[in-house]
Amino acid sequence: MGEPKHLVIRWGQWQCELEQRGSSVVLMHTAQARSRHHMELWLQLLVASASGLGPSQGVLVARGEKGFGPVLHVKSPSAEAAQAELERLAQLRQTWRDQCWPLPPQTGWVYAEAEQRKPGSGLAKAIACWEGGIGRRGEREDSEQSLCFGSALAGPELLTPEALALAAELYAPLLEQLR
Repeated sequence: MGEPKHLVIRWGQWQCELEQRGSSVVLMHTAQARSRHHMELWLQLLVASASGLGPSQGVLVARGEKGFGPVLHVKSPSAEAAQAELERLAQLRQTWRDQCWPLPPQTGWVYAEAEQRKPGSGLAKAIACWEGGIGRRGEREDSEQSLCFGSALAGPELLTPEALALAAELYAPLLEQLR
């Protein structure tokens, strides 16, 4: 991949620090990857592409099932596609500036990812992510999610069709670029 270069990249109102190795944007995380790391890599890749840096891909390196290594590869969009996606995300941010996003991030990611892989499977996986299970902690136990949504809220009450549609809307462009 090459020697790392640490860069500060800017396009419009967006700015990010990133690591570039060869033609790849690389994000390293020492623990298991979560939805926020997927989105962080996606935003870095979008800003890098939109600004003309021309990366070929984004790579998330984190703890996976087989140890520490690449857990996500994202194809780089064209500069024009990246600019359009950043504008779409800015509009979403503006729309939701004054109210709470109605779905916890990891639960939304699990839903959107499962739906893309196998349509119809997302709701059950999202409920399991939110509620947890035997030997698996639910996202509702995270203090910030408990504060926002209440730890007693059942998955089917949380996961309304409107909230699930927002998760699909937010994550679809990223999921389409996965390798």
